[in-house]
Amino acid sequence: MVRGLSWVLGLTSASCALLAGCNQVLGIGDPQLDTTMAGGAGGTGGTGGVGGVTTTGGGGSGGELPPPCHPDAPICNQVESDCLALEDNSEKDVYGLRIQSLDIWKPDAFATDPEYTAVMQSLTMNLPECYLQGGGTINWIFELDTTTDVARLGASKPIENLSDGYTFVDEIVEFEPGIQFNVAPAFLSATVDDQGTIDASVAESIVMPIYLDQAASMFILLPIRKARIYDATISADRNCIGTHNAEGLILQDGCLPDFTNGPKAFLHDAKLDGYILLEEADDVIVEIFGLNRSLCVILAQDSAEYSDMGDPEHCNLLNNEIKFPGDWCSTTNSGATPSCHDAVYLGAAFAASGVKVNP
Repeated sequence: MVRGLSWVLGLTSASCALLAGCNQVLGIGDPQLDTTMAGGAGGTGGTGGVGGVTTTGGGGSGGELPPPCHPDAPICNQVESDCLALEDNSEKDVYGLRIQSLDIWKPDAFATDPEYTAVMQSLTMNLPECYLQGGGTINWIFELDTTTDVARLGASKPIENLSDGYTFVDEIVEFEPGIQFNVAPAFLSATVDDQGTIDASVAESIVMPIYLDQAASMFILLPIRKARIYDATISADRNCIGTHNAEGLILQDGCLPDFTNGPKAFLHDAKLDGYILLEEADDVIVEIFGLNRSLCVILAQDSAEYSDMGDPEHCNLLNNEIKFPGDWCSTTNSGATPSCHDAVYLGAAFAASGVKVNP
């Protein structure tokens, strides 16, 4: 029996309960994420005397002093921002951001620990001087063009030199003869109002890669339908969606995030969602670490029950339909029902920072 992405990444995890029934939506939707949880409340400044005059220190980050976990390395401060931006977008009409942190709540195969931790470690940049100690191999990027109100959403392969910038992947990936996926950015209509609210259209179909090594030879493809970015706010300087959690990180822990229980490296200020068709997921073959099974089997989290044990393994069928009951219905783009359960929901909150994105 195989349970989730933990097997894919050579990890172990606790057993996951199977879906109770297609007529129930198990936690699907838009949870009320409390973006203050990781940061906590600012403290009250202390009082002291200067030349006989009583002064009161500032609360929160300690007056004019930066929080202890605000990195002071030059690369972390080359752009004045609240999110460790590496590129200054303030004077640009076309600008890019990289997703720095995700809070995934669905699908279960990617939302639970240690699967979530593995994804976050790959997503986190490799900038230890900025308290970011990850692999930096998952690079989901977003570009806005204010002159045309057009946005690009997609992914870049890992890069060695951050000054080179990120480049959207645009290529065909073939798993079996005749089964191909076009990994390319989606073009959306998008505007930003005076309050920084991003209003973007829905991407009918997009394939987002999860790269797990620097050579981009180990990967999982996520074919997402009806992908959308919503509840998204960008800073006035166009450098940040969300903020670096300098006040919430703990100095005694090396100012490093705890992907399992918090605090997180970033506080989120945007969300994305969509769904993955089980039929399409069954065409995505995952070969990393010697595996040879479909994404559908991985999403099912139980190969003994839902795999055909073939070569490669695909989801088995029941009455000519995939046996594994998804928690989403593609026909209505809403929660699964007893008669429609052909997809799994994908939902996450995120933070993003300004980076160089190549044309």
